[in-house]
Amino acid sequence: MRLEIMKVSPDRLDPECLLVTLRHSPGWWARLFGAREIVVTYKGHTESWYVPPSFRPAPTDIVKFLNRIADSHEFAHLRPQKRY
Repeated sequence: MRLEIMKVSPDRLDPECLLVTLRHSPGWWARLFGAREIVVTYKGHTESWYVPPSFRPAPTDIVKFLNRIADSHEFAHLRPQKRY
């Protein structure tokens, strides 16, 4: 299954969390058997990622991908600033 980043934004209620919207696109073999694209929004930070309405934890392989997104330089401006 291919993952595409649709949107990354800071959470307005919890400044330490990010909201990441991903599109899960199945491969051609799965599409042959009727699988469809799914759009899911994940909320969290570091190792704590979940799906907001149900608070269902994100799968571990997707958590690794979400951590790479949260730690990347491309989205550094969305991370909270450290206060000393």
